[in-house]
This record gives sequence, structure tokens and C-alpha cells, in this order.
Amino acid sequence: LAKQLGDRVRVHGALSQQDLAAIMASAHIFVLPSFYEGLPLVVLEALASGCRIVAADLPGVAELLDVMARLAPDPTEGIRRSA
Repeated sequence: LAKQLGDRVRVHGALSQQDLAAIMASAHIFVLPSFYEGLPLVVLEALASGCRIVAADLPGVAELLDVMARLAPDPTEGIRRSA
């Protein structure tokens, strides 16, 4: 997918804390594509860097952001219902 989108999307591998801070400071949007989050500190780091957040409505994320955001539906809801 990243290849098809060209330079509009960048996928970074493991980064040092300094490199991560520099990238977040230059980013506009932070996406947290996760099925489970306990306490997603990376969301706080992205907010502190001025990023807009895109994340699923998961317990850890929802509790952290509370009324600050509208969250995407829980991606595992259909899986849990069918199990």
C-alpha cells in the first residue's frame, strides 16, 4: 500500500528517540492501527508533537483521549461477536 501511495505516506522502521521526535514534530497526522492498547503513550507523544490522531475506539485509547476526540469503531468488535 505504501508503494502505491508514493511519497504521500512514509513507513518508518525502528527509530531512535531523537529521530522519532523529529519525525513526529514534522508530521500532521499520527495513525495508531492497533487491535489492543493498554496505555498508548505514543498517542500522548504524538499529541505533544502537534499531530492529529487517528485511532480505533479501544479501551486504552478511549480512556486516554476521553472527550478530546471522536474515535473510529473498534476493529475487533465483529470478531468478538462471532467468537
